[in-house]
Amino acid sequence: MKLSVFILLFLFSTSVYSHGGRTNSEGCHNDNAGGTGYHCHDTEPSSPSTPTVPVPEPKPDTTPGSYPVASQNTQILRGEFNETPSNYTDKTANLQCVNTINGAYDLEVALSGDKFCITALEESAEECTEYSGKFSFITRILTVFDIKVGAANYQAGLELDNTSKCFNLFYSRHKAENHQASVDYDRDLWGRWIDEDRDCRDTRDEVLKIFNQNSGTNESCDISAGLWLDPYTATEFTDSSDLDIDHIVPVGFAHGHGAANWSSTLKQQFYNDIENLLPVSASANRSKGDRSPIDWMPDNTEYHCTYVDSFLYIVDKYHLDLSDVQREGIQNRCLN
Repeated sequence: MKLSVFILLFLFSTSVYSHGGRTNSEGCHNDNAGGTGYHCHDTEPSSPSTPTVPVPEPKPDTTPGSYPVASQNTQILRGEFNETPSNYTDKTANLQCVNTINGAYDLEVALSGDKFCITALEESAEECTEYSGKFSFITRILTVFDIKVGAANYQAGLELDNTSKCFNLFYSRHKAENHQASVDYDRDLWGRWIDEDRDCRDTRDEVLKIFNQNSGTNESCDISAGLWLDPYTATEFTDSSDLDIDHIVPVGFAHGHGAANWSSTLKQQFYNDIENLLPVSASANRSKGDRSPIDWMPDNTEYHCTYVDSFLYIVDKYHLDLSDVQREGIQNRCLN
């Protein structure tokens, strides 16, 4: 198949899956320093740069007495993979067996200016048991597991730019070192709640609507009353002002694990990703802060394994950089 067809496959799949669930995030209303023009009640929406495809509204388990669980997309590659090293020479990287939800691909990317552009791409001829990287159609992220540059081995993350049809390198780290964010964390750069479908409800209210066990109170734009079961404390709430919308994987945690140099569009997507949001008590949300399950777990022990799975799902969805020790430490919190 010709190169242009493969590039179109990547770009088309990106536009289809990039909004694979309404975006959402925590309950602060910060200004969007990225300037993407999203609208939050008091701003006029701008036309999105990439066409979106309607998706079914998430249907989490919210039957009376059940603990809320954020929805998950089956199109996400979960867990770790057997890795095979690749090489970067003469400003070109050859990547064999890049794992995607549509199968494995071999590709070549070459440095052009400050971007990496696809110069060759085809389906892997043989069945892959080891992979040089993985690509997500939902987030447009290509993660290279182990690439040799000179005498050193690196892990790298690249984000596909729909306009240039090339990748931007947003992070790299020496394989022997832990990732360190290259820029200071600024919450304002991650955006704010948006009203993606323009139904008068921003992301916060969409989350309140989804998890409201009293559906009769969902008619207004501003959902202030209802019945919510906080899975972190096993406490019921009837006034939404007592609730925060918690990022299961905190924004600050993502920033420190490979996301610091994402584009403003991808940061906005993460900030508003419904699959990463839960309505919880304000006190529980604020006690958690930006910590992972290694350092913080909900008081409700019955929810521990669900919380760990939800956390690692978002880590995998956005290809966040976790060491083997960190991943094992998080998984073990389900056992304790």
